[in-house]
Amino acid sequence: MANVQPTPDESERLWIMPFLGQLTDDFRDFYEDFQSNSVTSFTHYATFICHQQPSHKHLINPCYVYLYLCSDIYISSGRDIQTGAFVGCRITRALRSIKINLGASALREFLYLFCYDNLPLHDYFWIYVRSHFSNI
Repeated sequence: MANVQPTPDESERLWIMPFLGQLTDDFRDFYEDFQSNSVTSFTHYATFICHQQPSHKHLINPCYVYLYLCSDIYISSGRDIQTGAFVGCRITRALRSIKINLGASALREFLYLFCYDNLPLHDYFWIYVRSHFSNI
């Protein structure tokens, strides 16, 4: 049997993709997880933000981690157009699933919770990305 060793890029992707998958699931299922008191990075962060705990400034916003991983995958691919389409669709589908399952007001609330400190990002999602929901 041949001794096949993954390249460093492949090893990194082997770690990142399941993590990205879990974050995508937590992103999409935020309200369901919140209602059932399930602890995920998104529900934990939202709990502190909603109660304006003094320690919330020390938490990492899981939505930003999700977006960072998506952009890192895209940049690591050499800005490959198929990879960009893959991560763009992944982000759009996660946002769209909130709107489809719970309505536009739930999506707006989600964006407010996770983009409250970044109005340009909030507006980009609310105006631009939302306008492409029917294309995905």
